[in-house]
Amino acid sequence: MNIYTLDIGLFDKDTLKQEIPKDDVIDIISDYFDCSIQEQIGVYTHKDGIKIVEPSLHVTVYNTRGTQLYWIVRELCKKLNQESIAVNEINVEETRFIGGE
Repeated sequence: MNIYTLDIGLFDKDTLKQEIPKDDVIDIISDYFDCSIQEQIGVYTHKDGIKIVEPSLHVTVYNTRGTQLYWIVRELCKKLNQESIAVNEINVEETRFIGGE
């Protein structure tokens, strides 16, 4: 079984500033995934060499297959106007959701 993590910058790839409010980005992401989301700071070098420091989201995705995830990431790039989104694939033996009862 695999767990996927995504690192998504909040700055627009063209204006290099935040155009979509963070809460709206979280709503867009949660339309696609069951996930955990943490705020962080990311450092990213664009294809043209411009390096930026930006607010970012670290997303841990549950219950998604790789082929489906890659399609969704491409859609998120378009919707959020991102040059790219970092995707990590972590192979684990099992993930369990444990209830309190």
